[in-house]
Amino acid sequence: MFNYNNGYSLITGASYGLGAEFARQLAFKGSNLILVARSKEKLEALSNELKQQFNIKILFIAADLTNNADIENIFKIITDECIQINLLINNAGVGTTGSFLSKDFAEYQTQMSLNNQALVNLTYKFLPNMLSKKYGGIINIGSSVSFQPIPYMAIYAATKAFVLSFSEALGYELKDTNIRVLVSCPGTTNTHFFDNIKSAITRKQMDDPKIVVKNTIKAFEDNKKIAYPGRLFVYFNSFMIRFIPRSMVVKMTGIVVKALGFNNV
Repeated sequence: MFNYNNGYSLITGASYGLGAEFARQLAFKGSNLILVARSKEKLEALSNELKQQFNIKILFIAADLTNNADIENIFKIITDECIQINLLINNAGVGTTGSFLSKDFAEYQTQMSLNNQALVNLTYKFLPNMLSKKYGGIINIGSSVSFQPIPYMAIYAATKAFVLSFSEALGYELKDTNIRVLVSCPGTTNTHFFDNIKSAITRKQMDDPKIVVKNTIKAFEDNKKIAYPGRLFVYFNSFMIRFIPRSMVVKMTGIVVKALGFNNV
């Protein structure tokens, strides 16, 4: 069992959705928390909520993870406070739908910076201390789209494929250490991700964030490398596409995405 009590869990994108749910479930397990997101007000409200319920320490840092200076500031604050990060949860992410040229390039820069560059940067900064203490863990949030190209979500799917590949490779490099690396690949989940996306999927058809986080933490505690924390068919689809030619996979996903309405801007 992973020891959550001796150190802090750092959660990015902690102001809502999966990030806030990770905070609640880890607080219940007795972990001290560092909560990172852009909204100071939401972080403060969540921090106050959890402090009233649990006897833990919480530090929240409002930051824009697409800004390298903000990441440097996070690291400086934590280092200056001599805080030990035992668990890093790279949850912050953003995505868009629609044809490739339907969005400004700046939106794609934000996606790639937040979903990939920030994740790698934070991992690079906090992993050395975990190795020096010979204890720690990293949970990276991928997606069910990590396993195949997705037309009309081309950049988002590509960034999540990066998260999967990076996490698996890093996990292998660390296999002889006491550092766990898990990539969690949920399917459509009822979070703010879909607030501005038109889709034929209803909220009731999406996975519950509480279940996704619970299953992700369980997979991490079981020292799994990949978690499929949602519905069973997401795992089935992720497994079956390995046996289908990629030309057929991209055609099939394109048809599905159109049927779900994700091709609409």
